[in-house]
Amino acid sequence: MIKMFVIPFLILLLVYYPFRSILNWLLYVTFSVSYFTWLYITAAWGEYSVYLKNMYLIILGISIFLSCIFEVKREPTLHKKSMWLPRVLLIIISILQLIITSYFLNILKAPENERGISLALPFKSTGTYYILHGGKNEAINYHYTDLFQKHAIDIVKLNKLGATKRLFGSSHPLNEFEIYNEIVYSPLRGKVVKVVDDLIDQPYKSPDKDHLGNLVVIERQGVYVYLMHLKPGSIVVRSGDTVEEGQELARVGNSGNSFEPHLHMHAVRKENGTAISIPMYVEGRYLKRNDVIGINGP
Repeated sequence: MIKMFVIPFLILLLVYYPFRSILNWLLYVTFSVSYFTWLYITAAWGEYSVYLKNMYLIILGISIFLSCIFEVKREPTLHKKSMWLPRVLLIIISILQLIITSYFLNILKAPENERGISLALPFKSTGTYYILHGGKNEAINYHYTDLFQKHAIDIVKLNKLGATKRLFGSSHPLNEFEIYNEIVYSPLRGKVVKVVDDLIDQPYKSPDKDHLGNLVVIERQGVYVYLMHLKPGSIVVRSGDTVEEGQELARVGNSGNSFEPHLHMHAVRKENGTAISIPMYVEGRYLKRNDVIGINGP
């Protein structure tokens, strides 16, 4: 993701570029902090390491401190006229980035005026679970443009390095992913109304775009909860079964239209004959990209 690697470039400029005035320096710092805040919200840090964003934050803070010292000590330039062009450009990009960042800070809030459903977390094993896709904007949740999956979330699990898989290597077998083969539990009490369990797991980054994947659909009071991309042969319930919250359903796989092992979950309610995605509140939280859930379980 190219936008992640803009930060080191911004840091180098902070330390080494002669801004020639405190005002220019302040404008650049405003832009850098605003850009990083936007990146902190929108980037899928779990693909690399969730610790990377905190490392960037610390380095950026140190760089701002050092560049402030350098700028105060730097002798003022005698070419005052040449300062206006970079200043105007800095003002424009700083204002634009502040507007963008303010917008994305607003989308972190839970949806208003939409009836949702309360669900339990569908995992119990000890570890750190991470929301790879989720939230109310396409920039942090690619499902958002689909009326049927608008409020969907994709859940993965992080290893000790804060990533979903081994960081280096040209190939990534499925069992290298921390969440692969993890037991999935029912997030609610309800009736199983659909089961698909005949699709193979796809290799990493080789989705089967013609199929949703192996799945279990549970209905309760007119709401249908989908749990998808399950491992073939792992589903232990059948259509027509009544399941309790916390009951074992299947294991995480990579079947269907999936780039990497994860659990896709979304809920729909039928309105005027159309299935409409509704917000899910998992353990009371409307989950979005970069949310982390820690479990100390069996």
